[in-house]
Amino acid sequence: MLEEKESRNKNSMIKNLTMKAGDLIYRRRYLLAVLVLVMCFVLELSGSSVAMWADELHVPKEDAGDILGYSRQVRSDEWNVSTPFALSQYQSGFSYFSDIVRGDETDMYIVYGQPVSYYTVLFRPFHWGYLFLSPAKGLSFYWCSRFIVLLLVSFELGMCLFNRKKLLSLSYAVMMAAAPVVQWWFAINGLVEMLIYGQLAVVVAVLYMKDTKYLHRIAYGALLSVLATAYVLLFYPAWQVPFVYAFLFLLIGVVVRDYKKGTFTKKDWGVLGISVGLFAAELLPILWKSKDTIKAVLNTAYPGSRTETGGGMLRVMFNSLTCLWLPFEELAGNETVNECFFFSLFPLGIILAVYLLIKTKRERMSVRTGGKTGRKTDPVLVSLLLGIAFLGSYGIFGWPKVLSKVTLMSFSQSGREVIAFTWLNLLILMYAISRMEKVKPARFLLFSAAFSVGIVYVQNYIRDEYFTAQRVYIALILVFAMCASILLQANRKNTWLFFLLCTGVSATAGMTVNPVHRGLTIIYENDLYKEIERIVDDESKDALWMVCNTNYSMGNFPIMAGARTINSTNVYPNLERWQSIDNDGENDEIYNRYAHIWAQTVSSDFDGDTFELVYADLFQLNITPEMMRELDVKYVLSGTQLESLSTDEITFENIYWWNGFYIYRLDY
Repeated sequence: MLEEKESRNKNSMIKNLTMKAGDLIYRRRYLLAVLVLVMCFVLELSGSSVAMWADELHVPKEDAGDILGYSRQVRSDEWNVSTPFALSQYQSGFSYFSDIVRGDETDMYIVYGQPVSYYTVLFRPFHWGYLFLSPAKGLSFYWCSRFIVLLLVSFELGMCLFNRKKLLSLSYAVMMAAAPVVQWWFAINGLVEMLIYGQLAVVVAVLYMKDTKYLHRIAYGALLSVLATAYVLLFYPAWQVPFVYAFLFLLIGVVVRDYKKGTFTKKDWGVLGISVGLFAAELLPILWKSKDTIKAVLNTAYPGSRTETGGGMLRVMFNSLTCLWLPFEELAGNETVNECFFFSLFPLGIILAVYLLIKTKRERMSVRTGGKTGRKTDPVLVSLLLGIAFLGSYGIFGWPKVLSKVTLMSFSQSGREVIAFTWLNLLILMYAISRMEKVKPARFLLFSAAFSVGIVYVQNYIRDEYFTAQRVYIALILVFAMCASILLQANRKNTWLFFLLCTGVSATAGMTVNPVHRGLTIIYENDLYKEIERIVDDESKDALWMVCNTNYSMGNFPIMAGARTINSTNVYPNLERWQSIDNDGENDEIYNRYAHIWAQTVSSDFDGDTFELVYADLFQLNITPEMMRELDVKYVLSGTQLESLSTDEITFENIYWWNGFYIYRLDY
């Protein structure tokens, strides 16, 4: 008896200490977030796959900076485009229009948004680190601040939605910040920022409705205008449009739920007017400054002005379980990043939401006397279901072209739209869990078993070549365990199990995607980089460069040293340049696009095609010495020797060699 009592006392003490520690972390969460962020950028930690440059430069990867995990070739949009562009801004003085990328004036803010020394950077807070820190620390700030803020904002939204249940809110935050789709797309196209700005806007709207002081409401309205501006400036409508609808359906549900808790008068129309005015004042000057860039992008052959109608996405909506193994066994080509979504266990959230609505209706009907009424239908559940139906119909069946254009969904391919759909499914799952109580164990366990078998069967049917017998068993156990943990949480038996399972899934499917990387020595301590930087500084900052006869990805290497490289990734085309070597303009469809440019030198008597389309975002440029002169190329970084291309009028002078790379100065 004495031992049993001591054991109970010990368990009680541990529980009390855990609760006190958790409460302390909760109250000091913002301070802890700042401390963690400072520690991360002091140590120069990031999730960048920049170590992939070791493969491009033919040097050992062991010293490239990866501490845990490994860099991935498939994340080339990050390590080969976004990160080199950001580092090139250190060389341009963070110009809004830089002449380093593309070797010509290039808008660095609106497309593939990069840090700029201009007031517009106020709407890109995660770029601030670049402006005040060294490149490695700036990259670390960019990566770590976005992860930390997404975690915090998701937690705050959870607290607003889930009856302030901290552990469930934390579960949601972890499932958001470490979601497979978030981690695979972490550094590009603004997905993380969309989730931050959209969720924060809903949180601010909730605060607005609860606060009766109009000075505070004006401040909230101003913050909403800033969030809206920042959201629009992400400039990736394929995700922005469907997520706007997802956030809108959530906001409608929250407003209907909380409307009566607030006080609304004519003054609120004034606050709305101020917010809209600020939004216009913030956004319109930026759009005007970048109007030529926007026009050029919309008039390209790729991506151009899309006219999508959706459809065909029912299969991938069930991909929650496939995401578990993608970090360890990637699919062929780019299929991996196109088949990862939020881990929502679709359609579990929909089933639980419908169950709650039916249960609420029955409770209301059972009330008979005393003037009592049952619980009212939950407007958030209804609104989220309507949002899922809205996005689901587009993704599964497709819409008529007119409806797609009117709603602007024509900008979004169904493969991109489905990401917003799976987020709503994750959200409604968490929301339904927060509303569940007094579930009958026998029935729910039977349902859990049936659902587990059903969803695993569907996943196995869709990806039979990917789901081994071992993976099928693991998936069955996991899904059943998560369903059982929902039962325990609903009956308040164990609230930790669901959180631990969410954390385990996130750690497996999300946090193993990107490496823990330190520093940028692979770039700044490289001999080839140092030589290019020396040539730029000592000989000519204005000279044009070209990269030839090597992997097309090397086209973005010289820009990090400040070399004006004409075949660095053209995020929008320089039509005048390419038309100068394509007099009849017959190849306009090939080079009028977002493009990586794979340059191959050919002799003066070459009679083949100058431009060859390889992929939607890659074309090959077969270039003669005469064309180089026409383009005013002064330096060439080549993977082969070029002396044989010299003529009486054009001389290729080798001025440097390193590890299979040659730098030539062209004399005309």
